[in-house]
Amino acid sequence: MTGAATRPKSAPHVTLVLTRTPYDEFVYEMNWKTKSLDVEDDVEGNSPEWWTERFQRNAPYIRANRPKIIASALWGTLAVFKGAKVLSCTWAGTPPPFRMITPATMLNDAMGQLAAAARGAPPPPLATSHSFQMAGRTLQLTTEPGGLSMIGLYTTIERFRDSLGQTGATAYVQVRESPEPYRLYPQHGNTVVQTLRAGHNGRCLRIQQRVPAATARAKDTWKTLSILIHEAPAPQYVIGCIGPRPLGHKRMSENKDGNEAQVATEQVIDAVEKIGGREGQLFVV
Repeated sequence: MTGAATRPKSAPHVTLVLTRTPYDEFVYEMNWKTKSLDVEDDVEGNSPEWWTERFQRNAPYIRANRPKIIASALWGTLAVFKGAKVLSCTWAGTPPPFRMITPATMLNDAMGQLAAAARGAPPPPLATSHSFQMAGRTLQLTTEPGGLSMIGLYTTIERFRDSLGQTGATAYVQVRESPEPYRLYPQHGNTVVQTLRAGHNGRCLRIQQRVPAATARAKDTWKTLSILIHEAPAPQYVIGCIGPRPLGHKRMSENKDGNEAQVATEQVIDAVEKIGGREGQLFVV
């Protein structure tokens, strides 16, 4: 599949919400030859100088065909919701998200109001507000009229520092916080994901970002990002992408079929593909 499918109108909306708060970063060191593993936790408060010194140890291993890896990874939390379409997502006590106004959105709003008035239709129904607990905080979601339920809660793993611990221009790409949702669609047989291990099915979720139309007569377009949501048994299997795992599972999984990370990831993909009609959306807060 190369793009988002047309979502059946009868299908519930599926929305994913990702947060990286509270910020929880760790350093992972693995020797490929001996399979020894060392994890240094709670490193998020260290200075830039500490990171530079810590990752300088990585340079000789890179030059020597990487018999050893030192990597930084970040834990997060991912919630999966089913029901009415989510319009906005914020933490309780924070201002509502900014809505980007463009000529196209102004025209669409005006045309919708005129069409409703011409039909003698009543004003559109008010949105519905929902509150859920996530990562120790209260998450507030505004939806179209209807119910909303949380059907899954997961821990995630991401890498964004480069192989020398830097966070600047050489760092790995990340899905950034945004008041607007990203669009999701499932993909089978992704050739990058299939490199996880022999016989992998390559299932993942692709992420698209809306590109606002430049003029009132043009339509918005969607840009497919290089970032995926896919299985990641350990940090070396994810670079900039997002790897779900069972909630609270902050240890490495063995890279084999049926591991904990694969089971969690399949559940997330199934929610979008089988419940949401092969389309979903992602908020990052």
